[in-house]
Amino acid sequence: MITAKPVPADTQVQTGPQRRYTLAFWITLAVTVGSAAATLAPLVDEAVGALCLVTMLGLLCMRAPVWISLLVPALIGLGAARGWRLIEGSLSTAPYNAVAQWSFSVLPAFIFMGMLIASSGLASDIFMVMRRCLGWLPGGLAIGANAAGAGLATVSGSTMGVVYTLARVSIPEMLRAGYNKRLATAAVMLGGLTGNLIPPSILLVIYAGLAETPVGPQLLAGLAPGVLLALLVSAALVTLAMARPKLVRGDEVAMLPGARGDHTAKAKVAAREGEGTARMVLRIWPIPLILVTTVGGLYTGTFTATEVGAASALVCLIATWVWRRGEQPWAAVQHAAVGTVSAVGIIFIMLIAVDVFSTMLTVTGVGRVLVESLTDLGLGRLAFLLILVPFYLLLGMFMDTLAMMVVTVPLLLPVLQNYEVSPLWFGVFVVFMGEIAMITPPVGVLTYVLHGVMQDPEVNLGTEVTLRDVFVSVAWVIPGVLAFCLILIFFPGIVEIAVGGS
Repeated sequence: MITAKPVPADTQVQTGPQRRYTLAFWITLAVTVGSAAATLAPLVDEAVGALCLVTMLGLLCMRAPVWISLLVPALIGLGAARGWRLIEGSLSTAPYNAVAQWSFSVLPAFIFMGMLIASSGLASDIFMVMRRCLGWLPGGLAIGANAAGAGLATVSGSTMGVVYTLARVSIPEMLRAGYNKRLATAAVMLGGLTGNLIPPSILLVIYAGLAETPVGPQLLAGLAPGVLLALLVSAALVTLAMARPKLVRGDEVAMLPGARGDHTAKAKVAAREGEGTARMVLRIWPIPLILVTTVGGLYTGTFTATEVGAASALVCLIATWVWRRGEQPWAAVQHAAVGTVSAVGIIFIMLIAVDVFSTMLTVTGVGRVLVESLTDLGLGRLAFLLILVPFYLLLGMFMDTLAMMVVTVPLLLPVLQNYEVSPLWFGVFVVFMGEIAMITPPVGVLTYVLHGVMQDPEVNLGTEVTLRDVFVSVAWVIPGVLAFCLILIFFPGIVEIAVGGS
């Protein structure tokens, strides 16, 4: 009799999905290496450029850092097309040419603002104020989360930061009130979508540098769409709560001492429940002050984009010091400063790689070929933009918003004039499409951020939240945000409302 040998306990047996993922990885690796090696063959410049594009996409699909995915193929293409001297020349000039732009000088200030707000603990009180003011509406907690997201967007400029903070603050309260876990997830996701539309917006600043548009008008271009999106989301949540009241059952007992949940959180809430609305609103005095400084300063022309960044960062610094008084405010400022240096360094390295990659596209002529190909299609403005919607959704399955921008904007900018598309409008469009892509499975980064946050017992309150739950909540959200995208396409004047008055 033949006896089967026991399988060691530490032996991992690959499941079907794991085997398919491994096979896909090796196929992608083979295509990437093969396309890079093929550039060494005697080819015309356009073929070299096309192979470099394939190499870049392969590296991105294998989750290589964006700057490596751009820089490595660019250097290979420059070397294959013109030799080592061009590589040397590009590397010697790109670090200065890419980042020595006045428009980028505002980035450190805006990032520092977001870091300070995250360190100050202001986000929780923003949500409580919104809940107090909007809680009388059906689905009031979800609407409060959406409004708090819009408020945080005015001082953060980072969708990732808004969603992370909003999830930790609002999801426990919605679950404690008996909200459906998928609706709570969808509300937070929708609340974060305004993060890079309402000024200050880090991505709109980066786009302004890539497209060479004025920073102030570019920031203001996102104001009206961001506010409109927040209002439409709130209206949709009210409608959903009225149509399906079971999704928001128990809203009226939210956060009261008798509600289920951890006792520490309820004690903190109870301490606030006795306060009047006016007193609670006064607690978030930095938000309207920063909003007036940022938006008011830009709209009235009191500040330039760089000046408004410095002024708003100063307001955030003072607010952090006041909010953290007695709780080591210097430590919060130090943490924000270190995070700012790290974030700015990563962005600037990526911009340097973009500059070298753009040089490769120009030298090989592949950029010209792509522009001519798009122009020869004979599409109208509407057809061109509608084609870009699924194109960006597809890219969002493999890239984050910043990666999509730095890869596609240099390629698409030359053809915008042919389709009568305003560069200011296109900046809002491409940032919003990137925001949608961040929640698009299977690789939408926000879905995994939310799933990770909701595994914390202090957030889920003992409720199991699977990745499938998060994906289902995304399915609820996607139709609405795509409809808003169509509103932007058919009514481009929305973008110009604030810009026209600046």
